[in-house]
Amino acid sequence: MMFLNNAPPKPNEPIFLENTSITHIENLRLREPCSVKVVLHLSPTIRCRIESDNLPIQLVKDYQNKIFLITLKNGRNIKVLLSYNLNDFFYRKGSKKTFKGFLFPYMSPCTVAQLNTLIKSVSFYILNFESFYGSRDKRAEVDGNHYRLGVTEMECDPWQIDITETPSFFENRKILKQEDGYSVSHTGFIKRSDGETFSVKEAESILRGLRTFLSFASGSACGLALVKAIDEYDGELVLEWGTSHIEPWNQKTTRSWLPSTDGGDSLSQLFPGFWRFYKNPDWGNIVSTVIDWYFNSNNSPAHVGIISAQAALESLSYKILGEKPPVKGIKKLSAEEKLRKLLEIIGIDKEIPSSCEGLKDFSKQQIKQRRDKNGDCYIGDGPEAIVQIRNDLIHPEKKYNPISAEAQIDAIRLSLWYIELILLRKFEYYGRYMNRLRNSGEDAYEDVPWVKRV
Repeated sequence: MMFLNNAPPKPNEPIFLENTSITHIENLRLREPCSVKVVLHLSPTIRCRIESDNLPIQLVKDYQNKIFLITLKNGRNIKVLLSYNLNDFFYRKGSKKTFKGFLFPYMSPCTVAQLNTLIKSVSFYILNFESFYGSRDKRAEVDGNHYRLGVTEMECDPWQIDITETPSFFENRKILKQEDGYSVSHTGFIKRSDGETFSVKEAESILRGLRTFLSFASGSACGLALVKAIDEYDGELVLEWGTSHIEPWNQKTTRSWLPSTDGGDSLSQLFPGFWRFYKNPDWGNIVSTVIDWYFNSNNSPAHVGIISAQAALESLSYKILGEKPPVKGIKKLSAEEKLRKLLEIIGIDKEIPSSCEGLKDFSKQQIKQRRDKNGDCYIGDGPEAIVQIRNDLIHPEKKYNPISAEAQIDAIRLSLWYIELILLRKFEYYGRYMNRLRNSGEDAYEDVPWVKRV
């Protein structure tokens, strides 16, 4: 595996990507190639910078505040934006035809390898993924200290993906808890199980899917960086610059469904089902969008998270209920009726759990009592309660104002639990998960509800 012999940078320190050069600007050849250094800066914000001491002065005249095209020495074209420090510009030394400045890729992550390149494997850093353990864990000794490194091996034809925790992550977490920010938590490696080469476009697809998968497992956005490849001639090349959105470590108080004690095995079991859905043309965009709403909900204040989570649930409800054979009259069903029907199909109890006392109180006090056919008074269920709270948060006319903080926290907990179980069920997962609705003092790790108990 590449670059494992080099220790990853410390938390929030820049990650060097590569040295290269620019040969053309807007398809016009430069008299001399412009040398640049590409660095992923993690603090104070994540930005990928193309740094140079000799950018052509013409850039300031022609491309100030504009998106323009540069050509790298490998022939790859990318779109960039210009930035520079005024002091560096006005007090520059030497030739007046160049200046010190930065270019920012317009898109991040940005593929910089030629698309027709055939590659044997891909390696990468993972930023801000939580520790996990499993049956494949490794032992490592660094500077006299012994570490247990979480490892997972995930396979789904034709892909094989290995992920290993970095020995430095144990100490890095201590720093992150004080300073927040970003750190390399794991390294990863991708290859085809049959040993065949694959294209850069195929690598892009598996990398995008892996980012989504890891974010769902983590409960917050984590990203990949320093993505490199070995080509068909055993040469090393940089595949991507930049990274996707990543939640800073100060959001890591959030929880996800992934059990840390055997998470490596859980990831191995989940990935094939996830990948089948992600690659399905009818489901790929839905999966990415719903997981994006999921981890944003999980990392937002309760009143914001409720709204995002409801969008995810409505999207899942409409998609699943509309599958063949579609549920009769689906378009006429209300949001809570769709969700109630979906939970029934998945096999999830729709009643408000005992651990959600705030939501139960809201349902008792604010939702109008109704009577069933036998005349017995009953309390509204989970779908009704969370939809009513969501509607009251976004509509100008307030029916239930004020809604207690306890009810809102329970509403987002229940909504996230619904999303997790619906996705895990669709991904055909039969392992353990962390039940975020368990009462205090109870073991949070349990089998998913659809596992048959002997």
